[in-house]
Amino acid sequence: MADYMRAMRLVEFGKPLQLQEVPIPRPRGPEVLVKVEGAGVCHSVVHFVDGRFGRIDVKALGLRIPVTPGHEIAGSVAAVGEGVVGFKEGDKVAVDPWIGDGTCHYCRIGEEQLCEHPIKIGENVDGGFAEYVLIPHYRYLYRLRNLNPVEASPLPCAGLTPYRALVRKAQVKPSEYVVVVGAGGGLGTMAVQIAKVMGAVMTPFLP
Repeated sequence: MADYMRAMRLVEFGKPLQLQEVPIPRPRGPEVLVKVEGAGVCHSVVHFVDGRFGRIDVKALGLRIPVTPGHEIAGSVAAVGEGVVGFKEGDKVAVDPWIGDGTCHYCRIGEEQLCEHPIKIGENVDGGFAEYVLIPHYRYLYRLRNLNPVEASPLPCAGLTPYRALVRKAQVKPSEYVVVVGAGGGLGTMAVQIAKVMGAVMTPFLP
């Protein structure tokens, strides 16, 4: 493996990303190095690069730059640390971007996406707009079987969000009616597909 890789780096908020060469990280312990084969562009990444999350000025959050954005990631395992179990080089995987510190209340109850001090891939650690990305623990990997990495890359973000809403929150039952507000957007189209698989009734809204 080469020592350096290409990455699209955020060097200044509000400015275009810059193509740079950076060192390829080496995994240790439970870490896994993933060769990126698919990387989605979440709308939050667009806001992050612009420097604002709504009314929040990203610069006020103290995030370091330069950084490599991108948290919707899938690809193949390129290297593993000595503490990795169940994954080997060549395995096709998607990356769970909701990584907690493992110590707060939310992490302890299994709600790591609400962690008080999260590890945010593509924000406070380098993300997937690069040839390789370092994942801090193998338990944040989903093994891919029937999907290719390009298809799978947005699912742990844009897919899990409506899945949680429909399955865990709304607990939609077969033959129940579901209204998806903004069904033409990324999350909305995912929600329509998930609702249909669950047997929900999708009726077009005609104003």
